[in-house]
Amino acid sequence: MKSNLFLFIGLLCLSLNAQSLNDALRYSQTSLSGSARFNALSGAFGALGGELSAISVNPAASSVFLSSELSITANTFNNEVTSSYFNNKNISSFNGVDLSQAGIVLVLKDEGSSKWSKISFGFNYQVNNNFDNNILAGGNNSKKNGIDKYFLYHAMNRNLDDISQINGESFREAYINIGEQPNLGYSAQQALFGYEGYVINPIFSEDSNQPNDPLSPIDPVYDYSSNTLPLNNGFYHEYFLNSFGINRLYTFNISGSFKDKFYFGLNINSHRFDYTEKIDFYESNYADESGIKALRFNNYLTSLGEGGSFQIGSIYKLNNKIRLGLVIDSPVYYTINESLSQFLVTDLDDNPNNDELILDPETEIFFPEHKLNTAGSVRGSLAYIFKSKGLISFDFTRKNYSGIRYRPGGNNYLDTSLNNEIRTKLRSNNIFQIGGELRLNPQISLRAGYLSESSSSNLYDNSITNLSLGIGYTFDYGIIDLSYQNTEYNNQRPIFNEGLIDPIGLSTRRNNYVLTYRLKL
Repeated sequence: MKSNLFLFIGLLCLSLNAQSLNDALRYSQTSLSGSARFNALSGAFGALGGELSAISVNPAASSVFLSSELSITANTFNNEVTSSYFNNKNISSFNGVDLSQAGIVLVLKDEGSSKWSKISFGFNYQVNNNFDNNILAGGNNSKKNGIDKYFLYHAMNRNLDDISQINGESFREAYINIGEQPNLGYSAQQALFGYEGYVINPIFSEDSNQPNDPLSPIDPVYDYSSNTLPLNNGFYHEYFLNSFGINRLYTFNISGSFKDKFYFGLNINSHRFDYTEKIDFYESNYADESGIKALRFNNYLTSLGEGGSFQIGSIYKLNNKIRLGLVIDSPVYYTINESLSQFLVTDLDDNPNNDELILDPETEIFFPEHKLNTAGSVRGSLAYIFKSKGLISFDFTRKNYSGIRYRPGGNNYLDTSLNNEIRTKLRSNNIFQIGGELRLNPQISLRAGYLSESSSSNLYDNSITNLSLGIGYTFDYGIIDLSYQNTEYNNQRPIFNEGLIDPIGLSTRRNNYVLTYRLKL
């Protein structure tokens, strides 16, 4: 249904507010991913080395390698999401497969008298986050809030001519023309859906037969009312979200070992993500007095981001048993481009086949490019080595989510309102990781780990817990590692970012199976 015409909205300094706090969190959070051994210890590698995914945690880890190494990792996962909307629960699931890690480290040893005994160079590709998921929610809104609130929010104080078809325009033409106006844009386009879809009506002034005629020409005020009314048990809502995409991390590493006691490293990271979100929203259970009988509103968002970050890290070998680690992670400095397509279908009669109104602009909005600084963090680590029998490792990370900032370059909404919302609603959180490895013999190692991440939200619980198990087998040609992770995390998301903001509670359980092949070079 979409044409080849694309609508670019380039001057929306006042009206564009498609970005949200949920977007900022999505691109700032990372999941436990990487090689099987790394996952089996729940990522507690801040004071350890000898593992390519450990480089993504502490850049000093590459100079701990005894020799050069190559590794590649694949994983398969299952997500089970339980949603809660006004005490009505739904369960949905998603299965996926991806290449989660591939990397190489080259170790150069100095056999002479230099105090720098090793210099290493590494490259590692890793999936920071996989966005593939399904969310299904539904139920009656007992607060009797409906999508009319979303359209009324965007229509507030707007002239009817600015949010309606005029002069014989088609809906598509009106959508495009409104989007090109610097004082209208995205928000007025949403109001256009509401008015032309018969969800909202203009309010007539007492002294005029013209809709939306302002009461005061000096300080005009325009107002609208809802054309919908729910039955006693509230509007019925169905919400289906299908998302897919990957946040990828490319790490370029250099590290050195000083006197075989101090290890220092630097990572220069390239970040790229693609994210697609399809939302299908359905509303019904209208009273007879309502002007419509049912409604469906679909939104299709695509987001592409590129950015960079750096890490500096160190490991100190206190003795042959104890190692300490310290890492500083910069924020990721993203540049993000987003596009959106939408359509609305309303049933204006009891028989939808006879009177179904379809509003499809058959075009795509390209939002102005904007920038995002994610949360930076500091990690401290402690590891204890039991000679050749195994190890135990502890990591503690403090991550400043309240420091996330949009840098939109003149968009007042992002500069002030959204950044202030981030400061108020998000906070720094703590991540605790513990992992252990037991070597049964030179060929077989058993592993386990646990991760606990506290909530980064001041409003609801979005904490994460992870339990991991794994095994490794060494043979003549390399090492094969297997791991299993069970991750549970909570979240909330509103139906829409404005107007109809009643939250959907989400509880996700993720089962992840990882296979890595490591080759000593």
